[in-house]
Amino acid sequence: MMFRCALLLLVCAAFAPVSCADTEGAVIPLEVAVRGSAATEPFETSTGWTVSLNEAWVALGAFRAYADSSFAQRMLSPNRAFAHGGTDPLNGRRVRAEWLEPIVVDALDPEGVVLGTIDAESGAVDEVGVTLDQPADGDTRGHVAWVAGSAIKDGDTIAFEGGLTLEDEPLVRRVENIPLEAELAAGDRWVLAADPRPWLADAIFDRLEESAGDVRTIESDSQVHGALRLGLRNPRAWSAEMERSE
Repeated sequence: MMFRCALLLLVCAAFAPVSCADTEGAVIPLEVAVRGSAATEPFETSTGWTVSLNEAWVALGAFRAYADSSFAQRMLSPNRAFAHGGTDPLNGRRVRAEWLEPIVVDALDPEGVVLGTIDAESGAVDEVGVTLDQPADGDTRGHVAWVAGSAIKDGDTIAFEGGLTLEDEPLVRRVENIPLEAELAAGDRWVLAADPRPWLADAIFDRLEESAGDVRTIESDSQVHGALRLGLRNPRAWSAEMERSE
């Protein structure tokens, strides 16, 4: 007990002049936003294709920011009465902030949209987790994600479109280990960004079956669908940041 008290004093002193007792775990208003990337320009894949996207949509059911899991934070947590009170049942980590309303993100829109303001818990975070959704209709056409565009390699141009379908399993629909080293503070904006370039990084577009029209469809048993499945669930397809209020 004496060791823990001494450690608490040392941690508070290290972060002076900010008081641990005054800031850690307080209820704060936090603005939440989502955006895409500037990937409207053609990009190169690992398979040698140059891809231009016309559409890239992804549906989210929720996303959350986890409390810093460092040694100091773990030692402090038993002695604190936290405001948020939430623990993610699938990984046991403490949640400081979470958005729980379904949203479809335009991954080609770098400006994005502000979703609203939530009550969050002040303090350090180190990771964000995303839960993917599968709406019945809308921009994703009943899929988790929808992409459309063209791919060029060795003079061969392939137009493509299609969606990603995932099993209705909690662990399959999750993306974790998205880094966010930040301190949540009142009035700041938490921004989650989707980058569609990793979605198709390993796609081999000439393996798509030719169709009667000019556009090949990404079928659920195709190599491109498998690449999309892995790419969308790769943490590199996502990023998060805190924009500080003035």
